[in-house]
Amino acid sequence: MRRRGIEFSRIQAYFSRPDRLVSPFRITEIRDGSLGADVEAASDEALDEFMFAYERGRSGIEAVVGNASKGPGEEHIEAVRALFENRDGSWFLVGEETDDRECKESFNVRHPSKVLRAMAALANNKGGRILIGLRDSDKLVVGIKRDEWDALDPADISQRVTSAMQPVPEYSRFRLDLGAVSVGVLQVTRSAVRPVIAVKNDGDDFKEGTIYYRYVGESKAAKPGEVEQIIRERERTAVQAAATMVAKRAAGEIAVLDLDSGIAEGASGSFVIDEELLSKVQFVREGQFVERDGAPSLKLVGDVRPIGAKVVVEERERVVREAISDADVTRNFLQQVKVAFPYEYIRHLLHTQRRWIPVFYFAQLSGLTIPALVEKLSAEPPGYPISRSTLIERLRGERSAFQSPSAHGLAIAQKIEANQMPKLSTRSDVLSAARAVSSIRSADFAKVSDLLMQCLLKSQGADDRSKADRSIIDRAVCRLDEIAFAPKTDVS
Repeated sequence: MRRRGIEFSRIQAYFSRPDRLVSPFRITEIRDGSLGADVEAASDEALDEFMFAYERGRSGIEAVVGNASKGPGEEHIEAVRALFENRDGSWFLVGEETDDRECKESFNVRHPSKVLRAMAALANNKGGRILIGLRDSDKLVVGIKRDEWDALDPADISQRVTSAMQPVPEYSRFRLDLGAVSVGVLQVTRSAVRPVIAVKNDGDDFKEGTIYYRYVGESKAAKPGEVEQIIRERERTAVQAAATMVAKRAAGEIAVLDLDSGIAEGASGSFVIDEELLSKVQFVREGQFVERDGAPSLKLVGDVRPIGAKVVVEERERVVREAISDADVTRNFLQQVKVAFPYEYIRHLLHTQRRWIPVFYFAQLSGLTIPALVEKLSAEPPGYPISRSTLIERLRGERSAFQSPSAHGLAIAQKIEANQMPKLSTRSDVLSAARAVSSIRSADFAKVSDLLMQCLLKSQGADDRSKADRSIIDRAVCRLDEIAFAPKTDVS
């Protein structure tokens, strides 16, 4: 460390801990050779490895303890400084880019696409830093213009980030001075709600609907493995949150408000919200106006007045899902489950690549008109933009699951419309029945939904053929949804 020109105070920081303080005098003894003279100096590679391990352990975002009395980034300054070394009067980054560190030579707030991609990628992995002012070829610190960096309008940067991705990751901005040159630092926190998704196009480096992920040395579209990992973690979080809520409900720590009846019940008592006021209960966005799935806030607009009459409400089964899958949407439609948050089922269709999933049943449960639903979905950040376009076209009646039947299919379709359900003995029977349902114009919902459930049960394999079969069945399910629940003026 002394050979590299690292200051005494910084050397001491590498070895001191709350339970073990290293005296500066010991470092002086090592420098003068009176202590440890017979110990061979560490190689550059060994020193790099030691400093990397220290920096990684000390600068992890979750491990850093913030201090309200410090300025922006001060708690990270020493950790970032440890990443650089002075070579013959010039400062260089020690090592290369990693999965939590990305370098940029410059930053233009008017054209931030590359920085936005890096922010989204870091937020989707474990967080990290974007170091600005480093030459790409050799990681030489060419520096930033301090006055321009300090004069950047935080509101302008925030507007760029907020409009580009959802949910919005947390970040901070500060400057590290290395003698005559300075490095701009954007410290990005691992997002608590992942994935962070690009919701608009910004140049060639930031594309709407893309989930970016930070890999070693690069930020790029996430691979299937990383996406699956994020989804599984989100499911675990949802299950844990639901378990915690159930436990609190059982312990009497919270009350439950039934939005249908207006009754709020808890261990210490209950009250009833008047029907007129109940209609004014609104869902509001929480925190930094980032909506968290499955955990909406409620705001009462108006006055709560007690109602004298005792109200008795019959218990009803209600289904609440936080992690919704394609299969959940299809199954709950066929079984006519009265889900508690039907809009979440509709919103799920923005984040799946499957084209045919029922929607009109859940639209009816939501109580929203088709125009209101289209307007609301248009404002949502989609996982797949083409999925949103297809969904809106279906809601408007511009796209239908209906298919003209073949001669053979027409005969089966006529029997289904006459409530004569075909037998499903072979794979061919299943596909013929599904194609026939896609061509019908009227149906006994109970009988046809039972037929389609049988079709699905017979196509549960994981092979490509079973997946192809299910796509045919999916379209038939959507045709039944159109017949039973779509506004008649919206579907032919």
